[in-house]
Order: sequence, then structure tokens, then C-alpha cells
Amino acid sequence: MLLTADLLLIYLLAVSGGKPVCQTYGTSEQSKFSMEGDINIGGIFSFHQNPVIINPAHQVNPGTIQCDGLDVGELQYAFTMIFAIREINNSSDLLPGVTLGYRIFDSCPSVPLSIRASLNLMNRYESGEGSCSKLSNVHAVIGETTSTSTIGIARTLGPFNIPVISHSATCACLSNRRDYPSFFRTIPSDIHQSKALAKLMKHFGWTWVGAIRTNSDYGNGGMATFLEAAEREGVCVEYSLAIYRTDPRKWFLKVVNIIKESTSKVIVAFADGTDLDILIKELHAQNVTGLQWVGSEGWITYRYIATPVNYAVVQGAVGFSALNAHIPGLQEFLAGSKPSTTPGDHGLVELWEKVFGCTLTPQEGTRDQGSVASCTGEESLWDTDTRFTDVTDASLLNNIYKATYAVAQALHMLFTCQDGQGPFENNTCADWEKAQPWQVLHYLTQVNFTTKIGERVFFDELGDPVASYALVNWQMDETNAIVFKTIGFYDASQPEGWQFNMKTDVQPIWAGGKFEVTRSVCSESCLPGTRRAFVKGKPICCFDCIACADGAFSNTTSEMAGFLAFSAALVVFVLGKITANTFLVYLRMYVLYSLKIFMLSDAVKCDKCLPEYKSNKERNNCDLKLIEFITYRELMGILLVTFSVIGAWLTMTIALIFFHYRHTPIVRANNSELSFLLLFSLTLCFLCSLTFIGRPTQWSCMLRHTAFGITFVLCISCVLGKTLVVLMAFRATLPGSNVMRWFGPPQQRLSIVAFTLIQVIICIIWLTINPPFPYKNMNHYKEKIILECALGSPVGFWAVLGYVGLLAMLCFALAFLARKLPDHFNEAKFITFSMLIFWAVWIAFIPAYVSSPGKFTVAVEIFAILASSYGMLFCVFLPKCYIILLKPENNTKKNLLNKVFVPALKKKERFSYLRVFALYLLSKCERCHLEERMMFWGIRSEEFNRSRRRTELVRFSLLWCVIFPYNSNQEQSQHCKLMPGSMALPMLEEKGDIILGGLFSLHDMVMEPSLSFTSPPPSEHCTRFNLRTFRWMQTMIFAVEEINRAGKLLPNITLGYRIYDSCSTPHQALKAAVELVGSERSSGVGGETGSEGTCRGTVPAVIGDGGSTQSLVVARFLGVFNVPQVSYFSSCACLSDKKDFPAFLRTMPSDFFQVDALVQLVKHFGWTWVGVIAGDDAYGLGGANIFVNKVRKLGVCVALHEVIPKNRAQTTISSIVSKIRSSGARVILVFAVEQDAAALFGEALREGLTGVQWLASEAWSTAAVLSTPRKQHHILQGSMGFAIRRAHIPGLQDFLLRLHPSSHNALSDPFLIPFWEEVFQCSLGEGAEGQEHTIEAKPPCSGTEELRSVRNIYSDVSQLRISYNVYKAVYAFVHALRALRICVKGKGPFPLQACADPDNIEPWQLLHYLKCVRYLNSFGDETKFDENGDPAAMYDLVNWQLGPDGEMEFVTVGKFDETTTGGKQKLRIQEQMIVWNGNQTKIPLSVCSSICPPGTRQAIRPNFPICCYDCVACTAGWVSNQTDAIECVECLPELWSNAERTACIPKQVEFLSYSSTIGITLMAISIIGSLCTCAVAFVFSFHRVTPIVRANNSELSFLLLFSLNLCFLCSLTFVGRPSAWSCMLRHTAFGITSVLCLSCILGKTIVVLMAFKATLPNKNVIKWFGPAQQKVIIAFCTLIQVIICTAWLVVAPPTPRQLMPRKSIVVILLCDKGSPVAFSLVLGYIGLLACICLVLAFLARKLPDNFNEARLITFSMLIFCAVWIAFVPAYISSPGKYSTVTEVFAILASSYGLLGCIFAPKCYMILLKPEKNTWRHLMSKAAACKS
Repeated sequence: MLLTADLLLIYLLAVSGGKPVCQTYGTSEQSKFSMEGDINIGGIFSFHQNPVIINPAHQVNPGTIQCDGLDVGELQYAFTMIFAIREINNSSDLLPGVTLGYRIFDSCPSVPLSIRASLNLMNRYESGEGSCSKLSNVHAVIGETTSTSTIGIARTLGPFNIPVISHSATCACLSNRRDYPSFFRTIPSDIHQSKALAKLMKHFGWTWVGAIRTNSDYGNGGMATFLEAAEREGVCVEYSLAIYRTDPRKWFLKVVNIIKESTSKVIVAFADGTDLDILIKELHAQNVTGLQWVGSEGWITYRYIATPVNYAVVQGAVGFSALNAHIPGLQEFLAGSKPSTTPGDHGLVELWEKVFGCTLTPQEGTRDQGSVASCTGEESLWDTDTRFTDVTDASLLNNIYKATYAVAQALHMLFTCQDGQGPFENNTCADWEKAQPWQVLHYLTQVNFTTKIGERVFFDELGDPVASYALVNWQMDETNAIVFKTIGFYDASQPEGWQFNMKTDVQPIWAGGKFEVTRSVCSESCLPGTRRAFVKGKPICCFDCIACADGAFSNTTSEMAGFLAFSAALVVFVLGKITANTFLVYLRMYVLYSLKIFMLSDAVKCDKCLPEYKSNKERNNCDLKLIEFITYRELMGILLVTFSVIGAWLTMTIALIFFHYRHTPIVRANNSELSFLLLFSLTLCFLCSLTFIGRPTQWSCMLRHTAFGITFVLCISCVLGKTLVVLMAFRATLPGSNVMRWFGPPQQRLSIVAFTLIQVIICIIWLTINPPFPYKNMNHYKEKIILECALGSPVGFWAVLGYVGLLAMLCFALAFLARKLPDHFNEAKFITFSMLIFWAVWIAFIPAYVSSPGKFTVAVEIFAILASSYGMLFCVFLPKCYIILLKPENNTKKNLLNKVFVPALKKKERFSYLRVFALYLLSKCERCHLEERMMFWGIRSEEFNRSRRRTELVRFSLLWCVIFPYNSNQEQSQHCKLMPGSMALPMLEEKGDIILGGLFSLHDMVMEPSLSFTSPPPSEHCTRFNLRTFRWMQTMIFAVEEINRAGKLLPNITLGYRIYDSCSTPHQALKAAVELVGSERSSGVGGETGSEGTCRGTVPAVIGDGGSTQSLVVARFLGVFNVPQVSYFSSCACLSDKKDFPAFLRTMPSDFFQVDALVQLVKHFGWTWVGVIAGDDAYGLGGANIFVNKVRKLGVCVALHEVIPKNRAQTTISSIVSKIRSSGARVILVFAVEQDAAALFGEALREGLTGVQWLASEAWSTAAVLSTPRKQHHILQGSMGFAIRRAHIPGLQDFLLRLHPSSHNALSDPFLIPFWEEVFQCSLGEGAEGQEHTIEAKPPCSGTEELRSVRNIYSDVSQLRISYNVYKAVYAFVHALRALRICVKGKGPFPLQACADPDNIEPWQLLHYLKCVRYLNSFGDETKFDENGDPAAMYDLVNWQLGPDGEMEFVTVGKFDETTTGGKQKLRIQEQMIVWNGNQTKIPLSVCSSICPPGTRQAIRPNFPICCYDCVACTAGWVSNQTDAIECVECLPELWSNAERTACIPKQVEFLSYSSTIGITLMAISIIGSLCTCAVAFVFSFHRVTPIVRANNSELSFLLLFSLNLCFLCSLTFVGRPSAWSCMLRHTAFGITSVLCLSCILGKTIVVLMAFKATLPNKNVIKWFGPAQQKVIIAFCTLIQVIICTAWLVVAPPTPRQLMPRKSIVVILLCDKGSPVAFSLVLGYIGLLACICLVLAFLARKLPDNFNEARLITFSMLIFCAVWIAFVPAYISSPGKYSTVTEVFAILASSYGLLGCIFAPKCYMILLKPEKNTWRHLMSKAAACKS
């Protein structure tokens, strides 16, 4: 930012004769246009565009800056101001009786000329011959066009409170009322334009743009705001380049090459038209066209560059401009203008001569041939077509018009003020004859009027107008003329989203003359289903598009936002708030935007679908996962429902039959009451399976398992009761037995209720503690949801199931004991059959249930319920129905009694419990007519109430849950005097031959006065004396005295000094600079009077100031007069610009190098998330901005970028501390002066902010004011920063301690008293004006105080760094003076090898020698300046460490040397010496996000810097093997990610292995089965001659045992890794051995049948079923299976196959069936043989027990069939190896069934009952059967 002078330069001196003769210092300037009036308004405009600087090397006198390049537009601005003034003067309403005058100057535009113009406008006297001529006051200044020049003007006029109103300066910095309190403007601030440009980028989808700016405050400030706003809008800038009209052509060529090589198609140019014109012409010369230009108001409607050549390059450009207006009479005024040759009013001469080709100032003796003719005076601009008279674009002209009227309105209010009603003290008004500028300034803030063209004018609190722009588009009309078409408007006062208003009646033209909007993106938008993968080192707009992983999607919600915005527009339209055209614009925008959104996504990350959803195939949406459960509509559900209903129907049918035949013996003999209850419970069992079908709900989940458990217990309790009755009935027949009374009907009912009640209690506890509930299982499958009933409490579930199993086992045991009872009465055999089936089904259920996924788990459970229910129904009741319906003759008492005596049963008692149960449920219903129901059921009230009390205890929890489910401011003189506002500043002076100026910020701040302008602004008051800066000042005095004492460098010359206090503010610094340059008397060297009539300052050079902000102001001012300035502490990189600061040098390295060192420090320690806190000055803001820009290029992100305000308001600083705390950044750079840093750390101490590693800029890196207070040690310990090299200056400490208020020169030192009072905290009671010297409550000084008795920052010379810079600066000045004085005539550096006059030194001559200084001081350090006036950059890296004495020490832990070459590192650090914050030795980690370890990837957080991301674990099957991976890589199909997701490893091969637990178990069971079979065979072989072996066809028995042994062993082929041979072997071996086994059983059954058939007369069938025929049957049956297996192996044999699902961690290695048909045939054939065996065995059921194997075969076949029927659904539903386990289980279970059922009874008899293993025993039974 450019800062300028703010004080009057001209000091007028009274000379001989008593008449004031004055002359300006340097060169005089004349106004271009002027007219005296009662009140004058100043004007400054850039009538020329190119300042010509003569000899910037200062080898000749620079003289007056010359200008060329007439700018007609600026002349137009000046005449618009003149037009407005004349219009006002002619008005009777505004300022009646008052004449406005004007004085208008040319600024060129040059900051020095702008400052000169400002000083000339403030100066009320013009230099003349013999007298000073008085001019009228200038109460306001209008101008300048450029922001840079306006900043200089506002800085210069601000301290005098003279209003400045600009028509075109848009820099946002000018809104700072602290720095520019008197500035106003009629054009909006760039902050609004920059934001509008960023929104324009977003509106048209331009996310990848280039940026060009003018290298001025306008361009730099506006572009900085644009870049910030663009970043917020998601727009990336590929390049940002600065240009200026004075730049060499090679720079413009470089810019052109960058544009040519870039990929962005849109260029945002925040530039001045003159600068941009040069660039556009270079682009045209290289044929660079087709780019979309977006312009700022600085050039977008600038007619000067709207040429056909330029149009070829910027065709279709769009940009914002001020709103156009028509000013009546302006064009006529311009066209009727006439030139004047009067000095001070000759501004139109150049234009006139240029337009008409004549001269208005002919020179005598120049009328040679070919000379330019004189103008006739008849020329008229009406006859010309010039830009001067073109007012088609009057936007800026209107701004000047409004500014002039604003001043007039303010003056009008001042003149019309009524006494007693004024705004000033005591309600007074201003004296209009002596009106002061600050009073005019007050009224300007109150201006609020409407111009005659209807435009309202007022200023906000910052002096800005309302921001309104027109969006214009460069087009060419039908006449090929370039026009600026308005295509829209932007109004910043409107709410967000309503600021743009596009016109629908104008078709925009885009780059290349196209009608389609130019597309400019770094990366094409990612389609839906993909996401952005950002590339390190590239902007966030550059990315790759990566497909979303499974289960994730990318889409956009902007379409919904657009819909809402459109809907809002529709509502407003309906309410009549917007026009139909505007509504149509929103409609069009919405439609186009929606289409774009529909096509594009640009998702930063893929969002994970909710667990209930899965990504669709395109990955652009989440579809609801398929919810899997058994429904009533699917085939499986229909089949299960059918079987369930059929079962219930059969049960009810049987119950009906039993009821119909209830009086028959077989019904009555089999306990009809228990039979009906059993049938009822079986019906409930069938029906309870229906609760397992359909969508699981809370009530259904609780119902299904509890209903199943209770109904099955009820069922088995009835079976158990029936079995007990059978047993007890026969026990009762024994003599003396009376057990039947304990097992009568009451006891039976009680036992059933007791058994059932236990299950009810278990279920109630289960439902109370942790009931089953609907659960969406999303763990097993990713593509679907298994909606199931979670068990809640597994213990409860298994307790229910276990209890059912316990009762079943008990039933089976009792039935086994009753197996010998007579057939006609005994139900034990049927119960045994049913329990065998029940056990076979439920044993097969457990592995199938555990291994079955999804709905198949429920299907298996339903299947088990139905199978076991059908088993009990058929086994228990089917035989009886057979007798009742088909064998009625056997259903007689006689048929029963001829075998056994059956005791009479008691009369059946009424069993009313179920009826009471039903009525209890009805009692909960209000409309169920309970009394009628009781009568119907025949229940008495007493009985119901007793039963009801019992039911209240349990509350029938199950059905209760079903019915009530859970729902969850001087007068002036004729003599020359200072302007109002000036004051004599305190000064420390020492006389000398040559006076050296000095500026030091001895106070830290100034008490800011009120800016209400209702009273004269008070003088500024400095506060907070700075001991450190006072030491610097004393170092300058020490160096001067040292040089004077030595006398070697400047013999016979005495140096003097004049030192001022700048109070750390630009205003005070500039006032001091003015006093240093100006003098109240003429003096030459030694103070002698020089040439008469000249005024010259007494200081040829200035040392200072310390702060960069102050130096910027001083350098700007001194640069105008080429007075060299050498700063000792100003490090702002901006001061290296010799174009703006030609006379500035420094002994302090530029911040550019310090920032470079800080950036390398951050890079060295790997900090990627840092905070930046800047001071609100040029030093802090400039350095922090450079740092931020540099670290971002390294991929480092800035967590926060805050500014410490100069008023150091606690609330603001507290907010900064809070932001530091919440940012998460552990490393914070504080780029601020020590005073600002102290305010920050003081607040951090109050709020307890710890754990922060502070990085210090050199301004406070060795500041004792911060390191001395012990209370801050724990906060600042470990702080690190760069400090300039230190040195030891001999004698300095003694010199510093010499001071005392009683010394002889103490009264001449205005700074000694406040210093002494600050050090000893006492009061001396006197002090200099304007300086703080007393503080309330300070005790008076005793006079005994000594500086040697205290230790403080002033006396501490251990860290002489800045003091050393002051020392070097003084010596540099002295060496320059010495070089100037020893110059040899004829060998000098000036023209004609002349030397400077040592007795009349010109500042520019001294400046030349200063730039050439190069010397080696006594410390061995070389001092020299480079071309920018900067020294070599060398820093120490200091670390704040606590010493043993508890004091803070600055330990040097590294070096930074910018001059390092040869590939060596500039930064060298000794890490082992560093102590970090908190006394830690470990490097602190400061990252936004922790480093993503291998196995994770970065997921960028939306709207966060690129350093902020989440570490997302790679999904299963994806890996990353590096830290901070951008993407995970998918594994190959046969590989899977390891647990850490860092590598792809072979998938786990899943098969039934020998080493797995289940494999070992199955092998053990198989081997045990084989051993058991061998043992049986051994027993049979040993007892082969016994009757029972021989009678049961021993040959077939041994073959059956052999085949069973093969069956057991063939199951081993299913265990182990499948191979080609094992796959073929396992199924064929199983098929053949099973058929062989069944063939043997078939043979045995046939033999049994035929053997008994052969005993009938005339039957000789046994010959057809002899041993040979049995062998043939077995061979034939087996051969068929062999043929099937052979065909299978030949056509499509089973082969090993790997199933590699992408979403699975395992490779399922299994045997593919090859041919499913063949596999089905093998199983089908086995099933066929099993059915035949079962049928034949059933037919042989009536044969005698002792010989007949049919019963045993029937048992075995029932088990075999039950196992293989249960196998089918379990096999189909079991995944992976569990299907193999199911098959092996079925083989083993069926084999054990056959072995146990057929051979166990025989072995029992052979081994345990040998007495029955005789022919006699067998034959006696056989004979009994025959008889």
C-alpha cells in the first residue's frame, strides 16, 4: 500500500525589507485550470499518463518530473467539475450569493506530483517577485482518478482535515477511517467489485482463471480482495501477474508467454486501461485471441482502448462498471470550451493544438517553412469528433458531478446554519468567512440529496456510496462500432442471492464471438458417481475423477438449492415484488443450472450411503437395499404357508375324526383328552410357523419365538403325558400297585400346566429382560438387508430351545421304555417314531440354522417346526386314523381286551382352563359381551374369577403383547504561517556543520482524537515510552559523537543531529519529516545563509524511521525531494520498490528474505497447519501476506489469518485468542511489532492459552519487553524466530548510562524526562509539550536515582541487533559524505565528470554516493546496498530458553544466509539445541489433520483447506501402502486387503480343512462311526454261528456293515482342499456306497418278507430270493448308480472351482457339481431306494419281534429320510464350506441312524442278552406267531 505525506512542506520566511519573500523548496508547480471564487475547490487529475523520470541513478539533478501522453478523458473529468461549479454558481437555490472557484492540477499520474499538487492546494500563498500573494482557502479536493495517487493525496490532506472526494479511486484500503479520516468517494469500494467478480466467476462456472492486475494500490488491493473472495467461491487462479506502463517490454512478453502456455480460458483483469492497453497490443501481435476477458471498472468501459485491434483480443469481454448517466448540458459545455494561455489556466492548450494541428503559443523566429501554423481562434470543438466531447459513457463524469455537488451541499448547509442550532460546541455554527476544512468535513458526512437526474447521493460511515454496478459486455454493432452493452446489474445492498439481475432482452457475446458461455476449468467436472481426488501441489480446482467405492455415492444438493431459490422467486413474483422479466431470468437460470447439475457432480468426496442403502450401478444415488425376509408372495413363503395351513387343516381334520369317533375304543383307550389337547397344540405349532413369515415387527418377533416355544412345550407335554399314562396304566396292572391314582386326569393336566408354565416363565423373563426385536442385519451382505428378528437374549432363546429338547429327550426315553407293550394299545412305538423324527429334524436344524444366511435362517426354522410337527402328527395319529377309517373292525373293545386288560378310565372332566383363557382375552374387549360368552361356554362367575386371578399373575404376557403392542479541530494572519493543525514537535538537536536527521518511535502509540468534526481536532498525545527505541536513538548519538571524536572520516567537519519522535504513527512521522526538510531560515553548510531567496532544509539525509508504516510515509515524502533516508528497522518488502521509494535505503534486510527464512523453517519441521497473526500496519500486513502466499505454494495451509488492531481492543484480541484455540494449529507466526505482540500475549496469558509454538518475526524475536516479565515465560518459552546479526559496540553501555536529569544538556533533551520517569516510575513534574511525562499516582523522584542501579531493556547491550543497524546507518551516511568530499575534479560521477560542491550539497548527490557505499567496519562486517537499497540478508535463528537464573535467554540455534551459493543450504539448524514450548525436546506436530497412515486415504473436507482432511480407512478389498495416500487401490479379484489395509494378500481359501475344528470333529465322528461299524462286524463275525446272526441273513449283514463302513469313510473325502480327483471321488463314492448300503437293506427287507411268505401253503417264492438273487438285486441296484456316476464323470465331472466374490475376504474353494442334473439323479436314486425300503419295511411291521428286522429298518429309514429331507433346504441355503459340512453331516447322521437302528439292538442281545440268542427262543416265538 502506498502512503504519502500529510503536512505542509512550504515554510515561508520573513526576509529583508519586512516583506515576505518565499519560494517553494525544489520546483514550483502551476495549476492547469483555475478560477478564484469566494470558496475554492481543488482538483487533481492525471492529464498525462506517462511521467518521464530523468536519470534515476541521481547522477544529474532530477528536476521537475515531466509528463507526456495526453489523456483526453482526464481533461473531460476536469471540465465536468468546472461545468458543475458553473452550474452551481448559476443556481439560486444552492449557495446563493457565494461563488465557487477552483484550482486544478495535473498529477501525471505520479505520486510525487500528486503530493506536490496537494501541497500547492493547501498553500494559501504563491511565490512571486518581491511579495507573497494570498489565495483563497481550498475547502475540499476532488480527485484523483487512480487509487495510488489518491492515497498520497488523502495522506497529505488528512492531517489538516481537508476533505478529499474521489470519483474513481476504488481501493478498499481508502475505507480505513483511521488512516484516511477525510476521504470520501462517489464510486464504490473495490471490495464490492472484487466480490462481485468472484460471484460472476461462480455464476458462469469459471473455476480456473488467470489474473492480471495493475501494479498499483488499485490493482494490488482489488486483486487481493478478489483472490480471497474467489477462494471462498471455489474459484482457482492459475496465475496472478502484475503489469505497469513503465515496465520493460520483455516483462510484457513474459506475461504474454505465460498466458499462451496457460490452460485457463478466462482472464480477470483488475487493471488500469493504460496498462492493459500495452498488454493487449502485445497479445494481438502474437495472435493470442479467443480468451474470455473479465474486466474491472478501471478499463471495461475505457474508450481509449476500445479499438478494432484490441477488440480482436478482448471480444466479448464482460465486467462491472459504474452506472451510466446522462448529464444535461454537459456535452454542449464541452463542445463550446475555448482554450486559455493564461498561466494557471492553460490546461486545454495541448488538446487544442493536437486536435486542430495549430499552435496557440507561437515563438518568435520560428516561422520557418514547415513550422506549425498559429491557431486562428475560430476553431470549434463542435466541428470535431473527439473523445473530449463524447459523453456516451458518463459513468465517471457523473461521479465527478456528484462529488462537486456533494461539496456544494456541505457548504450550503454550513452557510445556512441557524445560530443556536449548529452542530459544533455550544450549538454554534461555523463562521462562513473563516470556515475551517474540518467543519466542511463534518457537513460532508451529513450529505444526503438527490441530483437533478434523480440519483441519491450520501456517504456511509466509511465515506463510501452504495455499491451498484452495471454488467457490460463488449460487442460490435451493425456499423462495426464497439459498444458496451449492459447485460445485467449488481446491487450489493440486496440480500445474498438477489444481487444479480440479468437482462433478458440482450444477448451476450462471449470470447471469439460465440453465443455459448466460455468454459474454463482446470479439470472437467466429475460426473455423478465419481469424486474429486485432489493432486498435491496443485490448486484445489485441479483434480482427478475417481469412481466412488461400493456403498458410496456422489451427487449434488445444489439442484434442490436452485429449486428453493426459484420457488422463492416465484413467490416474490406472485406478490408483485419483481417483474415478469426478472422472474423469467430466474426461470432460465434455474433450468440451465438444473440441467448442468443433472449432468455434473463435482463432489469433493463420495458420501457413504446410509446403512439401509446401497449405491446404484452408476454410483450417483443410493437405492434402498433389498430388504430380505420371507414374504407371503414369494415362492418359498407360499410353499411354507401352504404346508403350514395344510398341516393345521390335517390336524383339525384328525381332531374332527377323533371327535366324531370319540366314543370308540381306540380313541377312548388312547386318552382322548390328551389327544385333543395334543391336536390343539399341534394346530398351534403349525399356525405359529405363520408368525415367522412376513415383515418382522416388534410384536411378531416377540410372538414367533415365544409362541413356538410355548406351543411346542405344550405339544411335547401332552406327548409326555400320554407316554406316562401308558406306562402307569400297565404298572397299575401289577399286583398291589396303586400308582394310577397319582397319574389320573388331574395329575396329567397339572403336569402339562407345570411343564408349560416353566416355558411361559422362561419366555416372560426373556421378554422382560431382553426381548426379541426387529433387526436389520447389514453385516452379512452389502447389497441387501436381512430383516430378521434379533434374539435379544441368546440365552433366552437357547433356554427355550433347550427346554423343548429336554422334554423331547424325556419323551423319547419313556417311549423307549414302553416299546415292549402290546401293539393294539401301546402308543409308545408311535411316540418313539415321532421323537426320532423330532430329534433328527432338530439336530439337523442346529448346523443348518447357524450356517444359513438371510431369510434362509428363518426358512430352516420354519422347516424344522413343520417337519417335526408333521412327524408327530403322522406318527402318533395317522395309524389310529387308519384303523378308525379303514379298519373299523379292529376298533372294538374286544379286539383290545383279548390282548390286555385295560382298566376303566374316569369320566372325562370338563377342562375349562382354555375357555377361561379365551374369556380373559375377551374381558379386555369392551364390545365382546362377556356374560353371553360365559354362558355359552358354561362357565360360572366364581370359576372365571379364580382363573382370572391366576392369569393376572402371568397376564398372559405373550398375547398381551399381541393385543397391546409397544408404541415407542486559528485564526489566520497576513504573514506566512503554518496551516491549522501543525504544531511544533519536540526535538533533540545538536548543532553541527552537517545536520543528520533522525526519526525514532520513542512512544508506542498516540491517543486517537475523536473524528466527529464537531470541534477542532485536538493535537495528538503520545503515550507509552519505549526504552528499547530510546536506546536506538542514543546509539545514533553515540555514533555521531564517536565519528566527531575520531575525525578520520570527516576531518574538520562536525556532525550534528536533529531527532524527532514519530510516536509510532505515520502522521507524527510525516510531520517530523516535514520539519526536518523545511527550515525557518535559509542556511547552507554550517547554518550560513546561502543564495538569496532560496529555502533549503538543513538535513541532507534522515536516519529512520523504525516502523515500516512510518517509513512508507516518510519515504514517499522525502522521495519527492530526493532526500535520502536510511532506515534501521523497516523491513517491509514493499520499500524495495525504487519506482515508488527512490531515495529509501536500509540496513535492515527486507521482509522478503525473512519470510523466505520462515517458510524454510516451516518446511524443515514439516508443519502444514499454521496460524498467522499480523499487526495492522505495513510491516505486519505485508510480511504476513508474503508468508501466506509462499507457504501455500509448498502445500502448507493457513489455519487462521488475523490482524491485531492498532487500538489493541481487548475484545478483538480476545477473539483472536479464541480462534487460535479453536483452530487446532500448534504453530502460530506473529508478524507484528513488539507492542502488538505484547497485547496478544497479554490476552493469551489472561485466557490461559498454552501449548502453542510461537514463531516470531524479527520485530519481536529479541524484544526484552516480552522476555522480561516472568509471568509470560510459560507461554513464550520455546518461541523461535529470526533476528538480525548482533554485535558488541565498545563503549556504548557506558554512554547509555551517562544520562541524568541534572546533566548540563538535560534541559535541551525533551525525551530525557519521560525516559527517567519511565525507568524509575517517579515524577520529575515537567516535560515537553505533546509528550507524556507524568502519570497520576507516581511519587516524585528523589534525585538519587542512578541508571547503573537498574537493569532493564535500555541498559541491556547483550542483544545489540537493531542498535547495530542504527550504528551502521550513521556510518554509511558518513562514508557517503566522505566519498562526496574527497571527489577529485574531473573524475566525478556527475555530468562532465564533475564533483559535488561540498559546501552546497544537493540531496540527490548524496543519495548517489549512499547507493555506492561499500565499506568494512571495525567488526569485520561489510556494509553495502544492492540495487533496491537493501543490505545482504543474514539472520540468526534464536530460541527462547529459560536460563538457570530463571531469566529468558535468546539462544542461537541456527543461521540463515541469503548470500549462500554453490548448492549449500541457506538455512542451517542445530535441532539438538532447541527447546520447544512447554520445555519439550520433541518437535511439535502442527497439522490440520494427522498424517494418514498406510491403510487409509485422505478424504478432503468440503469448504476446508486442502490440508484438512479425514483419514478414511480403505474399504475392504482396497489398500494404500503409503502415508497420506490420496486414493486406495483395489486388490485383484484373487487378493484381499490385510487387516491394516496396507497390502493385498491372497484371499483366505475357505474349504473344509483337516485342521479346522469342524473338520476335526467331522473326521472324528466319521472314524468313530467306521470303528463302530468294524466293531459290530467283529462281533457279528465272532458270533456268526449264533441264531440271531444267521437268522438275520448274515451275508447281507456283513455286506451292509461293509457298505456302512464305506459310507463313514467316504465322508472323509469331503474334508481337505478340493482337487480334481477328490471332487470326482467324493460325490461318486458317496452315491455308490449309499446305494450299496440301501441295496443291502432292500435285500434284507425282501428276504424277511419272502421268508414269511414261503411258510404259506403252496408258496415257493423263496427260491426266487435266494442268496444268488439277493446278490443280483444288490449288484443291479448298485450298477445303476455306477452307470449314473460314470456318465456324470464322462459328460461333466465335478471339478474344483474358486468362487472369488469382490466383497468377500475369502475364496471359496469347492467342488463344482459339473452337471446339476447328474447330481440330482444320484441323490434322487438314493432317495428312491430309501423310499422303497421304507415302504417294504412298513409292510413287514406285523412280523414277530424276535425275528423281524422290519421295525428296525423302518426306524432307520425314517431317520434316513428325515435327515435327507432336512438336508435339501440346509444345503441350498448354506454358504461356502458350510454346504459341504451340511452334506457330511447328513451322510454321517444317516449312517449312524442305519448302524444304530439296525445293528444296535442285535449287538445288545448278543452281548447282553445271550440267553435269548438261541434257536429255541426264536422258534418258540415264531411258532406262537403261526398259531
